[in-house]
Order: sequence, then C-alpha cells, then structure tokens
Amino acid sequence: MKLTRLLNESVRRWHKRQHYEYQRRIAEAIVEAMEAAARGETSEIPVQLPRQAGKTTVVVDTTEFLLVAFRRYFGRPLRVGIFAPQIEQATTDFDRLKLQFADLDPMGFKTKLDPKGELKIPEKWNSKTIRMYRSDGELAGEVYIFPISKTSNPESKTLDLIIIEEAQDIDDEKMKKSVFPMGASTNAPRIYIGTAGTRLCYFKRQLENNTRRIVVALEEVFRQRRDTAKSSGDQMHLLYERFVEHEIQVHGAESDYIQTQYYGKWIIGAGQFTTQEELDRMIVKGRTTIDENKEWVIPDDKKQRPQPAFSCYVGIDTAKSPDRTVVTVLRDNTVRKKTELLGWLSLPGENYEDQFEMMKKWLAPFQNIRAIAIDATGQGDFMPDKFERHTSYNLHRVKFSAETKDVIYKNLLQVTKNNLTELPDVPMNRDYQLFRQEMLDLQKEYKGRFMSCHHPDAPNAHDDYPDSWALAEYALTLAKTKEPSIRFL
Repeated sequence: MKLTRLLNESVRRWHKRQHYEYQRRIAEAIVEAMEAAARGETSEIPVQLPRQAGKTTVVVDTTEFLLVAFRRYFGRPLRVGIFAPQIEQATTDFDRLKLQFADLDPMGFKTKLDPKGELKIPEKWNSKTIRMYRSDGELAGEVYIFPISKTSNPESKTLDLIIIEEAQDIDDEKMKKSVFPMGASTNAPRIYIGTAGTRLCYFKRQLENNTRRIVVALEEVFRQRRDTAKSSGDQMHLLYERFVEHEIQVHGAESDYIQTQYYGKWIIGAGQFTTQEELDRMIVKGRTTIDENKEWVIPDDKKQRPQPAFSCYVGIDTAKSPDRTVVTVLRDNTVRKKTELLGWLSLPGENYEDQFEMMKKWLAPFQNIRAIAIDATGQGDFMPDKFERHTSYNLHRVKFSAETKDVIYKNLLQVTKNNLTELPDVPMNRDYQLFRQEMLDLQKEYKGRFMSCHHPDAPNAHDDYPDSWALAEYALTLAKTKEPSIRFL
C-alpha cells in the first residue's frame, strides 16, 4: 500500500525513529482502515498490547501522518476524535501530538504528499482541540479529545476517525450513544486500544469475535526490542524489559495488575476487592475478648473501654454527610504476632470542629497510639492541623491520589489475602455490619499501573470504612518500616 509505505518513511524522516514491527502492524491497520472507509467499508479494529509498550507513540505518529496526507489523498480535512474514560488519559496523546508538530520546521518542511505544502504552526490550539493548517491557508485537519464517562457529555462532532483509548475501562453504553453517531455520516473507522481488564465489555467482545483484532504478547514486545538492540547497538531498547521485570518482582507475577496489564490475561470478576470467605477467615470465631478481662467490642459510654498494653495504630477517613468520618484502631499484639482490629468510631453529618473533639475523646483511652494516618484530601489540612496543634500523636497526612490510594490499598490487599489482621466476632454490632458491607461492595480496578479502589456506582454506596482500615494498616506499616532495629552480635 502506498500510504503505509509513506507512513513508515515519514516517521523515519520526521522524527528519526522507526517503529517496532508490532507498532507498524497497528499503524498500517489504521491507515488501511481509512482507505477502506473511502471505499464504503466499515472498520472496527480492537488492539490489545501490554502497558507502556509504545501505544501512545504509534497512535500519535499515525494521527500526525494522516493529518498531513488526508487532504491530498481524500480531498477534505481530517477530523479525529480521541476518547478515553478520563480526560487526562486522552490528553497524553494530545500533548504528544503537539510536541511532534513542533518538531516539524513550519517554514522549511515539505512532504512528498503535497508538493506545494509547507506545514504551518496550527492557528489555534487549546486544551481540547488542535487545528492544523497548510501553508496555503487550507485546513489540513482537526483533532479533538473527549472523556467518556457516565457524567460526561461529549460535544457532538462529525469525525473521520475515532480512537478509543483505555478501551477496557470505557462506559459501553455512553460510547454507543454518544460516540458512534459522530462517525455515522463518514463511515469513520473505530480503533479500540487497551490492555486486558477485569470486566465483560464491548472491547473484550471485539477481541473475541473480530477477525481484524491485533493482540500483542509481552514476549513479542521483548523479542522485537532485543532484536532491535542487537542490530542497532542501542541498549535503550532493553529498558522496557527491565522495567517490566522490576514490576513483576515488586508486585508478583500472579498479581491481577501484572496478569492484566502486561501478560494480557482477562480476569473477569477480579473487580471485587475481597470476598466473604476472606473476611470470615479473618474473624476469630467465638472470641469476645482482647485479653482475659477486656471485651473486644467497640468502645462507647456503656462499655468499659480497653486499655491495650500493646502499640495501637489509627486510620481516619474524614468526610461529611452523606459520607461518614470513620476512625479505625488496630493493635499490634507482639505476643501472638498478630494485628487485631479493635474497633471503629463513625461520625455522620457533623462539622469538622465537633468531629475533632469527638475523635480526641474517643481515642483518649488508647494510651499507646504510635501513629495516625489521616485523610487530608477533601477538607484540605483542617483536620490534620487540629490534631497537630492539640494532640501529641505522630501524624501522617495522606492526600488521596491515584498513587497514594494504590499504595495504601495494595498494602491492605496483602492484609486480606494473607490473613494478617484479626477481626472481632461482633456480628450484631452496627459498625461491624457497615464495615463488612462496604468491604464486600468495594471494587478494584487498574488504571495504568495504579490500583484504584472505590465504592460501586450506586445510590447510597460508600467506602468510608475500607478507606479508614486501609489508612490504619498504612500507619502501622509506616511505623514498622521506620522503627530502629536492634541486633545482638
């Protein structure tokens, strides 16, 4: 195909690089789909490849090439829509595209595709639109980015090419209703690009049933990069394999993250953070005391509050109505070599000033609190500041982000999988019932390399107890890693 040959040559000339063979397959499939659309053929191409294997590079290179070539060969400007579950994910391609345009000398660059043409710096760029003009003033093409989520409302456009990023996480119904019609009048090819995932979705069905699917295996990526390193002498081509090996070492080859994001294995049902069986295994059946004299119950004004002899660790997830501020207390029983969850405090609908006074009073009987991890996200630093100014606790401020929630929940995942914390056997306790329900409802998914845990998208669903427990376990982990060790020689 003439255009596919020109594509590969253009990438080499413009950016002094060559695609790996698996990238060329993807790029050529997109270009061929555009040619087929001009003949009246409808194309859907699902592409699954390992995380960080060069997907953004091939999408950006191909889009850039088509912007230059499309008007020459098809007689009109190209209109491309890049969609993703979140705007930030589509912005990755968008920003790379802008940088690559800047690489082209707007005054001296000429292409074999348009003898008259000199590319100009786009007349208008903004956060969601790129417009590319030729030197004769004619519009070469436009690129738009949109999020696809239950709450998004993408502006309707007429598109010649639709690219769906992170297709394993896309809201299918929103995509069908809001995105597909944008390509109806032009017979626009739809390209779905993603990794394996944890739910049944349109992308997975395309991979199973579409004969034009492209599935790139991790070993294929490694092999082609090794071959390129050998032939070119450039060891930079081996860095990706080293990165993946490090990820496998850190997270384990059998982890959902590695299996879905790198090995391409779909794990349907892995969206549930924990199971009833796992939680039941953590309960000490029939045990109602934390020692010979103290009841293992949630301390309140009607019960004798425990005075633990061992170190305690606290997690505080702060919120206002309709969510709750939840405090979780763990005890490190060094004699039994187990961590014990002592109880919860739940504060719905109070203002933060009142919440602080209630928490301070409730925590007072726990004399050996070694560390507190507190959510410092929504309300800024108000609650952490109150604790620092009016208590002497060792405080860790945790601002929830994709990275920090990944850390605290991967830590909690190890706790639940390996039965590292004992739960109280208090089935009639209201806090326990809410804790258990929120833990069983808790969903997990991978967004890139980060594990995201959250409540279901349903009315009255919450994740306050899981967040609080994860913070408490994180406080314990931080304290343990920073404690000095004593060795006798």
